[in-house]
Amino acid sequence: MARKNCENLTWSSGKKGAVGFVKSGRSYQYHALIPEGDYQQKESDSFIKRVFGGRISPFVAAFAKQDKLSQSDIDELKAIINQWESDRD
Repeated sequence: MARKNCENLTWSSGKKGAVGFVKSGRSYQYHALIPEGDYQQKESDSFIKRVFGGRISPFVAAFAKQDKLSQSDIDELKAIINQWESDRD
């Protein structure tokens, strides 16, 4: 990844409250401010809302239509849905 892209990504993540930094001489030391899982959840939600109108099924369907889902992906998705359904009962 080009240096400028890394700087932009780090700056963007910093604006979102995910990355902090400490100046050390002429350089910066960056560190996470929130757990990786929390950041992934927040960014996933944002992406799904922006691109798919908040709906997950068109997102999964886009992968399925391009044969991008492996059998293990399908099995995992089924298990997640089954667990979610049983938790709701």
